[in-house]
Amino acid sequence: MSKRAGIINILKPPGMTSFDVVGYVKKILQIRKCGHTGTLDPSAAGVLPVCINKATKVIPYLPEENKEYIAKIELGVSTDTLDADGKIINKDSLWKNLKDKEIIGAIKIFIGKIMQRPPIYSAVKKKGKKLYHYARNNESVDIKKRQVEIRSIDLIYIDLPFIKIKVNCSKGTYIRSLARDIGERLNTSAHLKDLLRTSSGPFKLKDTIRWDQISDDNLNNILIPVDQPFDYRALTVKDYAFKYAINGTKLLAKNFKKWPSDLKLGEKLLIYSKDQFISISEVKLNEDDILYIQALRVFYDGGSR
Repeated sequence: MSKRAGIINILKPPGMTSFDVVGYVKKILQIRKCGHTGTLDPSAAGVLPVCINKATKVIPYLPEENKEYIAKIELGVSTDTLDADGKIINKDSLWKNLKDKEIIGAIKIFIGKIMQRPPIYSAVKKKGKKLYHYARNNESVDIKKRQVEIRSIDLIYIDLPFIKIKVNCSKGTYIRSLARDIGERLNTSAHLKDLLRTSSGPFKLKDTIRWDQISDDNLNNILIPVDQPFDYRALTVKDYAFKYAINGTKLLAKNFKKWPSDLKLGEKLLIYSKDQFISISEVKLNEDDILYIQALRVFYDGGSR
């Protein structure tokens, strides 16, 4: 059983749930603590970062605001889940009259900050229950729109009834909903045929490893250090202050080897000591208007590997 902590950037295959991938990692590495960052639908493939052992503590802090997907949309068919796994609820041939110019124009409308209605088959909560519970029990529910940001949509090709696009968007954006909405804009049915997540924050498709490459013997080659995904500034405490840092004690300028003059209130930092990553910390201000560093999460593991 490995006690090493870190992140594995896994290429999730279609047909497995994100939970299935986590279960597989637990079984292969014989570990108890394991969690993924950002669910992928069962039919989708692509980037799925999985944290193991004490690295699970980093999940709330991982930068995953930027997501990128390659999506294939099929026009003329809509499903109850908005993707190819769902039950067909409508078919039409209205897409046959569409021109490329109309399609390109419809896609561009969704670039920017938009209000989007999540799919009813999703984990978004309403009155304490996930939306898919309402769907499975045939209960009606009012699904409110949420603001998301679609930073760019690049058209890869049009081969009617299919459209392929690359989408860069914010966390919380549903590409299934985008497929539905593009269809509605074009006055035809639509659903998401295929989806590939190519990036989630700093984790990229080109750096993923297959699930069958995961083994205890291969951890040295595939495990990403907990601090690697962050682009926060790094500060190192003096050796005598090591015990303060690992206990999450407030740290002052005198405790550090170098103290930058341009630290900003609220700035996040990576704290190190004795060549070890200690914590994600934040710059704060005390009652005497003196800046200090407070640990948000300590990751020091006593030196275990």
